[in-house]
Amino acid sequence: NFFFFFLFFFCGVFFSFIFFFFFFFFFFLRNKFVTFLSSFLLIMSDIDVLAKMRSRFYDRLSECIEQKSSNHLYISDGKYKELIKEVREAKAEEKKKTIHYRRLKRFDIMTVDNQDKLIVPIATEGASVLYYVPYEELFDVINETHISVGHGGRNRILAEAGRKYKNVSSEAVLIYLRLCEACEKKQKSTTKKNYL
Repeated sequence: NFFFFFLFFFCGVFFSFIFFFFFFFFFFLRNKFVTFLSSFLLIMSDIDVLAKMRSRFYDRLSECIEQKSSNHLYISDGKYKELIKEVREAKAEEKKKTIHYRRLKRFDIMTVDNQDKLIVPIATEGASVLYYVPYEELFDVINETHISVGHGGRNRILAEAGRKYKNVSSEAVLIYLRLCEACEKKQKSTTKKNYL
């Protein structure tokens, strides 16, 4: 009898706890849970959209680069590391050759967070530092700049990026802008308003 009483009591407490938990969850935490879940799903979809956008950006940019004879603006990650090595060697060389002077005229190195970055040589004191962007980081730089200027157009992105980076091209920015879904939606809604 004691065993059944204890089992009955335990089951009653357990099911009461479950009932109150769901009651509390449904009435008090449901909105927070739904908000959290929708935010999480939105972030995951944004990551997927950004990954697809990045892939299309590099596909289209590489098509444009293949059609050109000179691609001095775009520095692959391997070439970027090679240039850092060449600049370091040119600085260390006592008897400099023409190629060393050419490298040092166009490039310099700055260490940022224990990483060597390729920069434009600083001519005067107080001048701003202009970084060279490796090809593989170009999308991220343009994306961050585009968002920081409130989904601004080509001129605003180039002006903002030009304050910090040397080799962000108009061509790459235009390719990016054609892929930005938010800007496409904004442009379509503006076009519809103009027709009305």
